[in-house]
Amino acid sequence: MTHRSIGDKVVTVVLSLSVAALATVVVRREFSRPDSVPLADASRPEYISNWRALLTAGTTFGSRDAPIQIIEFADLQCPACRDEQEVINEAKKRFGKKLAVTFVHFPLSYHAQAVPGARAAECARRDGTMEAFVEHAYRQQRMLGKTPWTSIANDAGVRDLDSFAKCLSDTSTVEAIERGLAAGVVADVGGTPTVIVNGWKFRYSPRQKVLTDFIDDLLRSKYPSNAPVRTAMVPKKVQIAGVQVATFDTLDFAAAPQFGLANQKLASLGGPDSDPAYDLTNAEGAIILTDGRYAIYSGIDTRLLVFDSTGAPLRSLVRRGAGPGEVQRLMNAVRGDADTIIVADFVNRRANWYTASKGFARSLRFANISAPRAEYLVGQSNDGELIFHDGGLLPLKYDDGQTRLDAHLMRLEKSGSTETFAAVADMTVQSIETRFGGKPGRMALPLRLGPKAYFALWGNTVVTGNGESYHLDIRNLQGHLTSAISVNVRRRAVDAAIRNADLEVRLADLARQGEPAGESLRLRKEWPVADSLAQIGGLFVTPNQTLWVLDALIPGEDEWHATAYNDRLEMVGRMSHRSFGIPVGFGDDRVVLRSADEDGSVSFTALRIIPRLLGKALKN
Repeated sequence: MTHRSIGDKVVTVVLSLSVAALATVVVRREFSRPDSVPLADASRPEYISNWRALLTAGTTFGSRDAPIQIIEFADLQCPACRDEQEVINEAKKRFGKKLAVTFVHFPLSYHAQAVPGARAAECARRDGTMEAFVEHAYRQQRMLGKTPWTSIANDAGVRDLDSFAKCLSDTSTVEAIERGLAAGVVADVGGTPTVIVNGWKFRYSPRQKVLTDFIDDLLRSKYPSNAPVRTAMVPKKVQIAGVQVATFDTLDFAAAPQFGLANQKLASLGGPDSDPAYDLTNAEGAIILTDGRYAIYSGIDTRLLVFDSTGAPLRSLVRRGAGPGEVQRLMNAVRGDADTIIVADFVNRRANWYTASKGFARSLRFANISAPRAEYLVGQSNDGELIFHDGGLLPLKYDDGQTRLDAHLMRLEKSGSTETFAAVADMTVQSIETRFGGKPGRMALPLRLGPKAYFALWGNTVVTGNGESYHLDIRNLQGHLTSAISVNVRRRAVDAAIRNADLEVRLADLARQGEPAGESLRLRKEWPVADSLAQIGGLFVTPNQTLWVLDALIPGEDEWHATAYNDRLEMVGRMSHRSFGIPVGFGDDRVVLRSADEDGSVSFTALRIIPRLLGKALKN
């Protein structure tokens, strides 16, 4: 006979009290959709705006990068949960890697085996076999309390049964259950199972057809009728030189679902009072991780910093050097699979992978480097290949007058071999005379406010655009054009007000570096400026594979705009925001803005994306 320890009894009592206390705010019932409830009512879910925060309360089976995320609050002794498990399993078979399930513990007070079952499941999680354990616990549900947990673990294929048996009395397993109960209160969970799909919470546990039809709709960007957004704009598709082009009109910007940003900050990073070790003065970009943390990188300082979901600094991931995990030159950083962060270092001839929690994970050496050498990371493909570009680099040789440059795309295969596979239009440079130290010379400067190549990895395709027009080319990883997006928008002329505002920005940058004088001041005043504004200012792909296209920023104006597209090339959103900063990172539910105060102190701020109704933002 096995006797429970005093600590184990205390844990059970404490959890029982916690569950009982929650009864005042949660109507505890295990339910499935009654036959008397109309199908339309049962399938009409409510939207939870902060749903991604719930992912951290449970264990995810599958990838948090998957476009469909199911969050299930469940109790292993709940019969309705057992039935819903079969529904979810069928959905997993149908949608494969497009779907992930996060299991959140929500034990009901009147189920004697609910808390012990949740603790046993946590022990299986430590063994890496929780998903199988949950399945077998449901299969043997009628025998819970009679069949030893170690027997169920053995049936589920738990590898280390001795460690599992010891874990059953480990009080630390309680933490996961408490997280689940607390998350249930936040999500207003009224019973088990409660199923949430991409933020849409079902009033009743959805049956097979309801769930699969709903997921099919989400994958087509079709939202429930009570969604506070308009429908996606479907493009007119035409064939041009054998390439399918999705075309839109300017009016589609206004007709598309409208979004803005909430006033309340989700996170605030850096700023004048920040720790000097986490100074963001030269930081250039932000990576939003699926658990809410942020990775900020600076090529000038060779820094990669991690902050928690509130903006508090956590750790620095890289240091300068040639040793394992060290970096000599960091051009930028991108998010890889499973929330890894990738940095390419062409001085050390390798790419490094890091995790926000543990730091350096692995590296891949470059077996050879093709020419031209592209050093800016675009991203990691679904097949694990790294894609680079060399856009924005000034030429060593150039002609007098203006020259339009090309940027190149390079692929780094798993073997370490590199290959250049495409060239795209980049910026225009102009040769001007210099007189540094009184000596005549020449240098090439890019046209201010003019075209510049932007890149984004979108699934297994590369999206490029340089803003000469609102046109995006979409290529496969062999460099072949497969499709394109085009919006009929006229370029705006650069007038005196825009020129003067742009000059103020350049002079302010020079002043922060020291007193503006001499040749540097003259060059900034005479820097060549384009006649008309570029139409694209950046490309961003979120974890759920939404492509955000940032309109080119206009000097002197504090409002910016961005447009979202899904993988069917539909326009699924238009965002406008009057801002103190510029966007440097887009997530599924947030945007990170970079701003600098009058003293040059830089901060990054995360704001939540919110839908707008009739041109007005919802209350936030």
